[in-house]
Amino acid sequence: MRAAHSLPPPTAAGHFADKPPEHLLLYVRGRKLTGSLVFADPNAERAFAEIFLESGRVRKIRSQQPAYLGSVLYELGLIDVEAMNRSLLQVAQSKALAGVVLRGSGAIDAATLQRGLTEQMERKLEHLISLPRSVAWSFHTGVDVLQGFGGADWPLVDCLGAVWRGLRESPYFDAIEAAVSRARGQRFVFKKEAEGSLSRLSEEEGAMVRAFQAGATIGEIACGLSEGRKTRLFYFLLLTNVLAPVAAPASFPPQRSPVPPPPESASRLPRSESRLPSPPPASTRTPAAPFSSPPRRPDSTASMRIPQPPDSSPAPRISEAPSQRSIYVTPTPGSVQIPSFRVPPTLDAPEAPPASARRPASAPPSQPAGPGSDRRAQILEMAENLDKLDHFGVLSLPKSANSDEVRDQFYKLSRTFHPDKLPADLKDLEEICSRIASRLGEAHAVLSDPHRRAAHVAELVRAQAAVPTPASNVLRENAKITIQKALKALPRSYAEAVELADRARATDDGKSPLVAVVAAWIVANHPAQQADTDLRVALKTFDTLVKDHPDFADAYYYRAQIHKRLRQGPAALKDLKATLDCHADHTDASRELRLFRMRTDGGMPADEALGIPKR
Repeated sequence: MRAAHSLPPPTAAGHFADKPPEHLLLYVRGRKLTGSLVFADPNAERAFAEIFLESGRVRKIRSQQPAYLGSVLYELGLIDVEAMNRSLLQVAQSKALAGVVLRGSGAIDAATLQRGLTEQMERKLEHLISLPRSVAWSFHTGVDVLQGFGGADWPLVDCLGAVWRGLRESPYFDAIEAAVSRARGQRFVFKKEAEGSLSRLSEEEGAMVRAFQAGATIGEIACGLSEGRKTRLFYFLLLTNVLAPVAAPASFPPQRSPVPPPPESASRLPRSESRLPSPPPASTRTPAAPFSSPPRRPDSTASMRIPQPPDSSPAPRISEAPSQRSIYVTPTPGSVQIPSFRVPPTLDAPEAPPASARRPASAPPSQPAGPGSDRRAQILEMAENLDKLDHFGVLSLPKSANSDEVRDQFYKLSRTFHPDKLPADLKDLEEICSRIASRLGEAHAVLSDPHRRAAHVAELVRAQAAVPTPASNVLRENAKITIQKALKALPRSYAEAVELADRARATDDGKSPLVAVVAAWIVANHPAQQADTDLRVALKTFDTLVKDHPDFADAYYYRAQIHKRLRQGPAALKDLKATLDCHADHTDASRELRLFRMRTDGGMPADEALGIPKR
């Protein structure tokens, strides 16, 4: 991968802490820019990813995220396992392109290759959304940093679907939730002209979007999505500007926007940070300085475009290259900048501290002084006690707190402990605050759901009735370690897995859902007990485990696997979704549902898409 020092000077640059990757991709898409985006670790030679875009669409991408074309085509159901293995072997031996090998063998045609390449590129784009916020980005106008990379048959990919796929699995849920908090009480309607741009949403996601057509708030919408998924989709809809806020009734005073427009005289940052203030409302926008621009082609995605920022400085000179339709931006002397923007229309995304206040990575941590020392002590005290607190204790709430009190306290504490809200002198506590913010989000999710809250309270009552001794704690931890070893041993030796599972149950106090669920799953995998009658016995066991441990994701996931063996597709699909409701980042369940959506979108029957064998 190309070294960062060999690239030409960027048009603009910054870090994900200032502009998350979803902002960058949608901005370049909306402006139909041509050039290269490079995502890199400032301290490493290799880039995380390099993307070449034509008129806002992704033409080529190279990244460290593996997504082998043969494996992608196999997972889409477009080639069989023999064709995949043959292609991988031939690619390894000849160093030829996978697409060339597969087409040469007759395994795929040109249309299938395009579909596979599109999915491969979307997977790599999806992965970018989860990169660390320390990653640096740079945009190089009119430059193809991937010239000569790959074949000549790359498809032109719209990044919109990949951005949503990435946000669905993004580990930065706390930042997403904090970003949309001020828009939760606002009423919105979905812009009808944007319907075609969101055609790849699932049925449940589409139902939520349609609910906005009546002018609803996010809290009024009831659909088949978990609260976490609703929040992620709400963020995505606001980010893509497909929701229009509903004006307040005439009989009431007009609503004030929670985010006041920035002053037009806001100071610029140096070239390396490349920021401008967020765009003010269109009615107050300052007319741009006159310049000559090439005619724009009709844009079928205009409804999804990010609002343009004000031009409060001399406009860059824009010219059209004579040999192609790419737009080249010639920087004006002094400072070249890609405008920053907030998520429209009322979204208040967390801001990074100004460049002048940032401490270099090599500088020693600042010593607490003045008012910041109190907040530092508060953060350190919270971190020290975090593992000892239940969900009520994390939010500093009594067990009688209602849902409104839970929500208000969550937002109040998020302002104190969220890593994006730290001042410059507390930046050394970012990792600690990330852990605290994650616990706050978990506590808010559990206590906002009546069923999960009831289960949590019941668990507290049981725990209080039998306070474990230090010795029993050690035994419980040993049991967890042993049962995890048993799960790893299962693919290679059923007998070894059973022996380890029995050892774990012997040292467990009977209260660990991990030990109970994994032990039951190992028993359900007995090689000689896979008949339907045997599987129904295992299913009853997992029905009991789900009832006893309603918040334990693996109980639902393993029950889904038994449903699949019994060819009960709808029940398996329901349990996979329940797995993500309990644990939004469950890797196996997320992968199975993603493959299910891709395969059914391609016309594959639902049971086959779930991997259920035919009779």
